[in-house]
Amino acid sequence: MRINIHMVIIGAIATGFMVPALGVLKPLIPGVVLVLLTYTLMDTRVSLKRLIRKEVLVTLALSAIVMPAFTYYVLASRLEEVYRNGSLLVALAPSGIIMLVLSKFVPDRDEELIMVNFFVSQFSIITYLPIILHLFLGKSTRVASFKLFAQSALLVFGPYLASMAINRKENLKRALFNSRPFAVPLMIFLVISISIADASEKILISIDLLYLALVILCIYLLQGGLAYLSGRLFFDETRAKTLALVASSRNIQFIIAVALLNFAPMIIVPLIMGILLHHVTNLFWISIFQGPPKGAAA
Repeated sequence: MRINIHMVIIGAIATGFMVPALGVLKPLIPGVVLVLLTYTLMDTRVSLKRLIRKEVLVTLALSAIVMPAFTYYVLASRLEEVYRNGSLLVALAPSGIIMLVLSKFVPDRDEELIMVNFFVSQFSIITYLPIILHLFLGKSTRVASFKLFAQSALLVFGPYLASMAINRKENLKRALFNSRPFAVPLMIFLVISISIADASEKILISIDLLYLALVILCIYLLQGGLAYLSGRLFFDETRAKTLALVASSRNIQFIIAVALLNFAPMIIVPLIMGILLHHVTNLFWISIFQGPPKGAAA
């Protein structure tokens, strides 16, 4: 039996809103993500020697130049300052971790490009984020570079090394592969429902927040749409789909770490909105490029 990933994501979003008490399980998310990525990387064939690919320039240009400028001067120009700045941070966020897993449910994808983009986006933002914020906001920004670099490295190299070790143990590898069709959707459900539950408690609906939600939604959809169009223009359909997936998925937790160091507390509101809508737009792109995951048991 194959579990429908669309229903898993929809169910997780609904559960998060209906059971906000799940937010107390937030400390479990990093551990679940590490296990989830280990499952994902077990049959991922990529060469980490190729960390430079021209396609990554598309997502870098969108995250560092195009979307921050369009967001700040057009999409969020009518928002009050704190929400406008928060929307800018959402546009600047690097590629999200969860898409490393969800991309498995898109058959026509470039796995190496997904991994390379994740490496480059996570590590390059530490360099350009303070520069971009200074240009837009005219203020110096503190970024805990070593801490963020170490966290990003752990989230990639930890599961990658664990998956290599598992692949050498045939019995363990077979057992994990057999459990994957059920274990992976379950962990996706946990990560999404817990993060939604934690975020939903901090949001009180108002007209201003509905407009803010529309701005954040436009950021995500434009990121993915422009990445797809760029991929079709300069590359091919497979890379266009891959670029859309990785460009639209944002690592908001990374940006929250920066925001709490440098901005007023209310800056957290658009970032929490970003977490909520992040999973909705992930579902949107997965639905458009839908298909069974590679190696999934029938």
